[in-house]
Parts: sequence; C-alpha cells; structure tokens
Amino acid sequence: DLALEVPPERNLAMNRVLRSFSAALGLAAALAVSAVANAGPAQDLVQARRSEVASKLKEAPSNERDKKVAAVLGQMFDFDTMGKTSLGKHWETLSEAQRTEFLALLGQLVQRSIEKNVRTTMNYDVDWTGEEAGDGGTLVKSKAKKNEKDDPIAIDYLLTESDGWRVVDIVTEGSSMVGTYRSQFRRIMEK
Repeated sequence: DLALEVPPERNLAMNRVLRSFSAALGLAAALAVSAVANAGPAQDLVQARRSEVASKLKEAPSNERDKKVAAVLGQMFDFDTMGKTSLGKHWETLSEAQRTEFLALLGQLVQRSIEKNVRTTMNYDVDWTGEEAGDGGTLVKSKAKKNEKDDPIAIDYLLTESDGWRVVDIVTEGSSMVGTYRSQFRRIMEK
C-alpha cells in the first residue's frame, strides 16, 4: 500500500480546488442542458428550412429545382426587412419601382449566398445550440464543422416574428450578412 502524506493545509487547498472544479463542471453541464432546452420555434424553423434547401440542392440542377429552392428561401427570409436594413437611410430615397427591383435583386443575391453556404456545409456536422433573445429579434445559434480536427464555424440566424418566424440576418463568425451588404451598398449609393 502506497499512501501519500499530505500536510493538512495542502489538503484544504486541494479540496477547494476540487470543489471549484466540480462547481464549474456542474455549471457547464447545466448550460449544455439549458442550450438544448432553449431550442424553440425559431430554431425549429431554421433547421427545417435548411434541411429542405439541402435536400432540394441534392436534386439535379434545373429551373424547377431552382424555383423550389427560391420558394423555400422566400418562406424563410424577410427580404423586405433585409433590404430596408441593408440600405439604411438610402431606402427612403428610392422610388417604389426601385425598391421592388432592389428587393428582387437582393433576394437573388441572398439565394445564391445561402445555396453556396448550404452546399459548402451540407456534409458538416451542425450543432444547434439553442436560441436566445438578441438585438432586433431571436438569435438561433449553431456551430458547423467538417470533422473533429477542424474548429467549428459559428453560424447564427437572427429572426423576427411578425407574420411567422423569418430570418432577417445571418451572422457567420461574427460577420453580419446585412451589415456587410449595408457597408457595400452605402459606398455605392454615396458615389
């Protein structure tokens, strides 16, 4: 039998460290359960629509398939809000015809971007980590990674609920799609 003699003061310190570690571990477990428990209707919508788009993108390319993808994305995204937010103060300077044309073009731009994103991440493991109240709506949080060696990519969806849940922004690794568009459009509009 090998017994270690530990001075009482070190034994107390080790007990404190173990208690702190146990408390931290318990907190982490509670947060993990909390994240799963925070899944709700916004997350359900994003997961379902993303799966639907991925399924349609596996079909052979055709005009019919593209129309189906556009229909799903049209149900998923609030292009009006995205357009107004992307143009900021410049939205008010556009005529109704210009706004309609802009929203149609924005819809196509977002559709191509989302299709590219879904194709890229189609075979990734996506961990849906819940939803939480955020600035301007509900944030559905996810992390995607191709394999265990890779660092996960944070892909968060900002949704609002007015006429059902609709995505108004996607934030990838902290970079807002709408914010990026706003910056680009502002430069164009101010020329």
